[in-house]
Amino acid sequence: MWSPGFTNRRWFWYLLLNLTIILPAISAAENGYQGWAKSVEKKTGVVTFRPAKLSGQDDVLVKYYPANLLEGQSTYQWLLQKLNSNQAPRGKWSTAPEVVRQTANFASGRRSYQLPNGQKGMLHAIAFSADRQYVRLGIAVYTLNNANKPYQKKAADMLGDIIKVEKNAALSEGRGHDIETSPPKVKGIKTGVPIKPGRYVGTKTKGNKVIARYEVVLYENGEFEFLQGSMGGTIISRGDTEGFYTYSQLTGRMQMGDGFRNSSYDPNDEYCVYGIDQKIGKHLIYAAEGYLSRKITRLYWTNEDKRLSPSLRKKAKKLKNAEKNRYKHTTNPGDGIQPDQIEAVLYTAELKSGIESGLDTDAYLLMKDGRVMDGVPVAPDMLDVSRSRSREPDRWGWWKKEGDRYRFAWDVDRKHYVIPRGGQVVARPIPAGTRLEGKWSNSSSFASLDVSIVNFWGVKLD
Repeated sequence: MWSPGFTNRRWFWYLLLNLTIILPAISAAENGYQGWAKSVEKKTGVVTFRPAKLSGQDDVLVKYYPANLLEGQSTYQWLLQKLNSNQAPRGKWSTAPEVVRQTANFASGRRSYQLPNGQKGMLHAIAFSADRQYVRLGIAVYTLNNANKPYQKKAADMLGDIIKVEKNAALSEGRGHDIETSPPKVKGIKTGVPIKPGRYVGTKTKGNKVIARYEVVLYENGEFEFLQGSMGGTIISRGDTEGFYTYSQLTGRMQMGDGFRNSSYDPNDEYCVYGIDQKIGKHLIYAAEGYLSRKITRLYWTNEDKRLSPSLRKKAKKLKNAEKNRYKHTTNPGDGIQPDQIEAVLYTAELKSGIESGLDTDAYLLMKDGRVMDGVPVAPDMLDVSRSRSREPDRWGWWKKEGDRYRFAWDVDRKHYVIPRGGQVVARPIPAGTRLEGKWSNSSSFASLDVSIVNFWGVKLD
């Protein structure tokens, strides 16, 4: 059965994982490839290679794109966004993107697609940044048929050449190189493996003595959490007990903060790697620090951990609090106040000056039955009026209009109608489905003898 990949998928991924090692032996892409036709789009600068003898012009192709600014993203984030947001080369996507952070400079990915005739296709991608400021993309695209088999291995070689293209461009343009330093090879540890989420337990040793015990959980979303004190014994105090780790699958380089980091000055002095202990076949985190007084940490995978990660727990707590504080007198959207029941929405605004200055605003919902609500907490069409009036009567009053000004009475006997402070602006409901476009904003300020603070906030709709 034909699998959706190269003839030997393991070979293809092995090639991707070792591109930085074999790259010097690959011929320069700018010179072209024998048996492949090269074309350059004048407007975009995109370089395309196609097998000259292949009848289907888009059955197999390799493309190099010009460099783009990363704009604060990592290479991994940039490639993931590209594969998520861009359209399929032909037909439609049939799978979600798979992206691997190989190093800080290099990410690889793939995504399957389906042609209108039902035939399947595959896109492989490499994003490489030589200076971590600009990134260059290369893709290999092919449909899954036997006629393409002879070209697929060559396509992988050509796709890998995008790394050399970007390295050369970075030097010729004066951008220079900022290549992530690889950690030392550790005897007996196999690197280049995906992270296995779960609980890792072990010790830190100095000479033949255990000086600390650790228990850490690696989560699927890239977070780590040290469970201090759970093992007993001596636990080294840590300032970074949780957060997001960074992992370079190509080299095994791992970074989790104090005690589990890679030195930028001397990688042989302090480093952390992730891999598999070849003697016992278990995934582990291995960290070394110090030169004369060497300390070694080995944490082995023990079991899965079903708890939520720290950030997800915080998010769940935030959602729980939001639900607890949510305005409860509601109904299904559309079953609340209808547009023909609304007389108007009245906005009042007063400019405050002095030590604290800003625009003080309020909104009132005026109903055609003579009632007014102070500060509408939800969209009117989901407000349960009967529940609100019975359970929060102080929020409802009565309105009347005198000239071009509205007055409100908030007491039951309606003897005291007063004009709210500030200027009044009247708005009425707009038709359902109306599109809004523009900016709505507000500001406030605070000033004293030694400090002045200005706050701006708002919303832009387009």
